[in-house]
Amino acid sequence: MALFFLIFSSLIFSGCEYGIWEGFYRPNGVYERVQSLVDIADSETESLVSSIAGKTYTFLVVSDIHCGKNGQSQENVDRLLHWLNLRVDTPDFCVTLGDSADHGRADEMDSYLDLERQMKDLGMKNVYNVLGNHDLYNSGWNSWKEKIYPHTSFYRFSTGKISYYFLDTASGSLGKKQMELLKSAMESDALPKFVFTHYPVYSDVNLGFCGLQESTEGDLLIDLFHKNNVVQVVEGHTHVYGEKEFPHYMEVNAPSLYKEANWLLYTVNEQSMEISYRVVRTGFTSLP
Repeated sequence: MALFFLIFSSLIFSGCEYGIWEGFYRPNGVYERVQSLVDIADSETESLVSSIAGKTYTFLVVSDIHCGKNGQSQENVDRLLHWLNLRVDTPDFCVTLGDSADHGRADEMDSYLDLERQMKDLGMKNVYNVLGNHDLYNSGWNSWKEKIYPHTSFYRFSTGKISYYFLDTASGSLGKKQMELLKSAMESDALPKFVFTHYPVYSDVNLGFCGLQESTEGDLLIDLFHKNNVVQVVEGHTHVYGEKEFPHYMEVNAPSLYKEANWLLYTVNEQSMEISYRVVRTGFTSLP
């Protein structure tokens, strides 16, 4: 039975263009991808921070675009761009939560980069990216780190009032090294924190297998967030909207752009430290 399952899985992956080896082994694991926590301080981020620090600003959260999957993906990208084009006030920046490419191919990442370019043409100052499991198919990490800003999968930046952390959970786990680096960084950072990740941290009965592979790892993260002034944890992967309120922070699961043509819009007031968000609902498709 086990042999049958392995053969069946490999055929599924190869038939769907995800790469035959993905059924057995995926190269470039999290221990290879994550060597350090990178503090982003390049000109793009410095320009963004100088324009929003201490003010009220908005940002988008878009998840699971799956460029290259089928025509529905491009149709819903067009819906997002149309919505942005109609707005008087363009959000200051965007966070994408992974699975920007469906098969991990370089041409799919190029299609995603075209979306980034068009968002910036409409006035968005910067786009920050989280690595997803689909982005890793077909050795996609090599293309992702070359093409996709900020060319690393575990990083943060700060406005001086709020710290924004971006985690690498694309393999379904942070791994020991990333966990240790994250713990050390958060314990020395007193600011309120946003955390962005592809896989959900808390996996309830509704999320099931969509959460982190190790429940113990999720428990450690929940405890870490509870003790270190995390205010929002925002994640994708499940393709459906959901939220879970913890004593000190909110965990929000973003809907999929590909599946539902929906996304999140956050508003942050750094004077009052009020944080709110809403789901932007532009349509729903029954396509898988």
